[in-house]
Amino acid sequence: MDNINVLPLEILERILSYLNFSDRKTVRLVCSYWRQVLHGVQFQRRCRISICRTFNRELPDMEMRVTQSYRNISLNQWSDSDDEDDEQCTNEDITNLKYLFEPCPENNIKKLLFQRFDLEALALYSSFGSSREILEKQLSSMTNLRELELTFCKNRYSLPDESVWVIHHDKLETLKIDVTSTKPFKVVLSRLKKLELLADCSYSIHIIQSHCWQLQDLKIYFQDPKTMDDMMSLSFPVLTNLEVYMFADKDVQLRYARIRNEFIDREKEENFIKSMPKLKSLLIESNLMFYRIQMALTKHGHQLEKLTLASLVLDAAQLLWIEKLPKIKTVILQYIAVPASQARLAKLHMPHLHHLALLYNKSYIGFDNGLIGLKSLKLTVTCERNQTILHQICNKLPNLEQLELFFYCKLITSIRAYVTIIFRIT
Repeated sequence: MDNINVLPLEILERILSYLNFSDRKTVRLVCSYWRQVLHGVQFQRRCRISICRTFNRELPDMEMRVTQSYRNISLNQWSDSDDEDDEQCTNEDITNLKYLFEPCPENNIKKLLFQRFDLEALALYSSFGSSREILEKQLSSMTNLRELELTFCKNRYSLPDESVWVIHHDKLETLKIDVTSTKPFKVVLSRLKKLELLADCSYSIHIIQSHCWQLQDLKIYFQDPKTMDDMMSLSFPVLTNLEVYMFADKDVQLRYARIRNEFIDREKEENFIKSMPKLKSLLIESNLMFYRIQMALTKHGHQLEKLTLASLVLDAAQLLWIEKLPKIKTVILQYIAVPASQARLAKLHMPHLHHLALLYNKSYIGFDNGLIGLKSLKLTVTCERNQTILHQICNKLPNLEQLELFFYCKLITSIRAYVTIIFRIT
């Protein structure tokens, strides 16, 4: 090819999206066409520009002009003032000095963000106090903003503030928030559809509770069983996708699940599943959640089309429960452990299943006519079993169109490797 500019615009945008920030500044000078592409709306929406610095100084003019063309920005306000050399200063001294001089880092970030009003997505990694200083009074002026991601990192220099920060916006549809702070805050978003919440504080359940009736997509990381129990008392009438993770130790989850009073919880669990009549996709990475809703799903989960189970400790009977979901089209099982006595699972009978992924599991599943409708398969196998597996796949899955194999090879003692091979069957 003599001229790369003859490529379709979508392909050229995709190629340029792999360049880092400094390279894009150089590439935009190559020709007027590339400059136009880099400043185009479609390219801006495809790409997110990420800036990591202290913001103690203003961005150079060139960087300011480049960032003005983007609709999707990530800002990581890291600080190099956390050195041990500052140990002799008290936290109060540093806090007081931080805002004596202008411009302060927060004002530099404001200048970057609020000299323009067309930003569509923003990710901000900073302390709670800095994030509040930057966004509280001017968030509503970002009228085109649809996606906001906030990560409140710990910062010993942040200003103390016990008043409640209300995150309010009329058009925001997606909120991703990582809260490791106990600072008081509330969320009021009338058009919120997608919520991703990693919250190690008491405010997480209040965010879900105030928006559960309008959420279509919920991704939640639980820190304790009580917060999970509180969420299961809520209703989600329009939810289509639910992802549940739990950071508690697996033994803790299993112990809690086994000692619970089933007769008291059963009604709550069934009501929880029935409150999600539009649920299409479900991901569970929590033994506790799986134990609690498994039976309810067999009665009221017939709308499910995609199920993902990850990092669970289950027995063979619990996995075969998947067969009771009649509309299921996609099943993903990864890092599933079963008792040694049940290492070889019974064969699945799911002729309606189209997509199956069995990744890094301590168990085997045989392939026969019970999976005759399978169109794509992702599978991790050991080199000792690859001939048997391939023989079953080739002879028992006539409708298979794509096969992706991850071969697990033991090279040297304590050294292992995965080799991925993708087959497209025509």
